[in-house]
Amino acid sequence: MPTIADYTCLERVSKMSSKNSQVAIVKCENYEKESIHEAMARIFDLIDIKSCNEKILIKPNLCLPAHPDEALTVHPEVISCLCNIFNKSGSKIFIGDNPVGSSDKVRIDDVWKKTGFAEMALSHRVQKAYLNKNLKKSVGVINGESYDMYFSEDISSFGSIINVAKFKTHSLMTFTGCVKNLYGLLAGDSKKKLHKQFSSKDNFANLLLDVYDLFPCSLHIMDAVYGIEGNGPGREGKKRYIGVLMASQDAVVLDLVASKLMNIDPYEVPTNYWGMKRKMGTDSEIIEVLGDDVEPFVMHDFKIPDTTVYNKNITEHIFQLSRNFLSINTGICRECELCCHNCPAGAIDRNEDGLYIDDEKCICCMTCREICPEAAIQVAIPNFMRELKRIKNRNK
Repeated sequence: MPTIADYTCLERVSKMSSKNSQVAIVKCENYEKESIHEAMARIFDLIDIKSCNEKILIKPNLCLPAHPDEALTVHPEVISCLCNIFNKSGSKIFIGDNPVGSSDKVRIDDVWKKTGFAEMALSHRVQKAYLNKNLKKSVGVINGESYDMYFSEDISSFGSIINVAKFKTHSLMTFTGCVKNLYGLLAGDSKKKLHKQFSSKDNFANLLLDVYDLFPCSLHIMDAVYGIEGNGPGREGKKRYIGVLMASQDAVVLDLVASKLMNIDPYEVPTNYWGMKRKMGTDSEIIEVLGDDVEPFVMHDFKIPDTTVYNKNITEHIFQLSRNFLSINTGICRECELCCHNCPAGAIDRNEDGLYIDDEKCICCMTCREICPEAAIQVAIPNFMRELKRIKNRNK
């Protein structure tokens, strides 16, 4: 049976722990009901899943009001399969997420309708969890700086959380997997403020790991039948066929294996790097890959975001030299103002020509790029960053 140590770029993982961690990777060719159910049955056979309590929260990636065929959100058939599984055990199922932007009822209902979740939930008689009310506060510290994050107290009423992520690139964090998916449990305004407070890749990665630590999950699943490559996680990214479902009880380990499929060093993903450095749930001497072999699913031509340069050996000062400059393509912008209302730094304003981004205020968090329904946010990549990428590609 293959282990992560069999894959060169992940050899470092096996030296950092003492307990075994398992990741199931199972071939799944499409979103037909039969294919999903067969693959999920294999996953539940492979992973020794802790028993779920009677009241379950399924937390899918529902970041945008997008049709399932766009591959921007978890496909409803994946959740439908989970509902069938947990319904048989007599569990009471709730589904909830706080999407990018406003988390009010009108927007959440719109997201559910367009992603196909409203119809799917009705067929299974599962309930929608609005996770933006009855808020409570958690206080944390990153690099000596304290912060507040707000989330619904209702989350504590669930006996189990099932985290279901989507395989997508991310312009700020390189990859948005199971760790980052839990950021959607925070209330909308909380996410917005924290993006501004911790705008660097390292600080934001540690924030995401704090959120992961705050919400223990019984199981992490990744929908990677189709995903997003290029300039994800929004509509500027490109749909990409991958053909697998993945699962683990350890989100950091699952993200490490998933990023291997992108044909990059998994430590180029900041949450992977800091997750292992902090030894969060990854105290395993060997990461054991169950099910299908990883190698056939590695995408050697996979496109990572244009904005991605991450290396802990490069100083923060040099990162400033490589910062990206965002602008709005007014030719395709329909002035819905979603970017303006949701910019954590308040960097988007209006002049006589339309909406524009103030470079001095912009923190390059890429929220505007993710939420824009027209893919109107453009990135100007500095020559310094292009040269780093050229050197990196030359040395491969």
